[in-house]
Amino acid sequence: MTSISNRGPKLFNALPRYVRDAECSSADQFKRVLDRFLKSVPDQPKMPHYNIRALSNSIPDQLALMRADGNYITVSSIMDNPSAGLPTPVPSTGDGDEQ
Repeated sequence: MTSISNRGPKLFNALPRYVRDAECSSADQFKRVLDRFLKSVPDQPKMPHYNIRALSNSIPDQLALMRADGNYITVSSIMDNPSAGLPTPVPSTGDGDEQ
């Protein structure tokens, strides 16, 4: 099932604790915290002849890859440089011998 009631909690739980536990007095404040975090997550849709290392472009898959690579997302890393330490996509050679 792909409903928001099924995927919503999973997606929310995939967020770092500092985002989930942000003490915000309004929805706009939470949106700013979430937006700053989301800018640090790679946007790598699957395309022909272009490989990505994560299983998919979903936030949980991208975060799992970042954790596996040791690129932990912290409050200070987001504040200092929203794009620091992000994995880079690997262009395909098109010969079917991708890693």
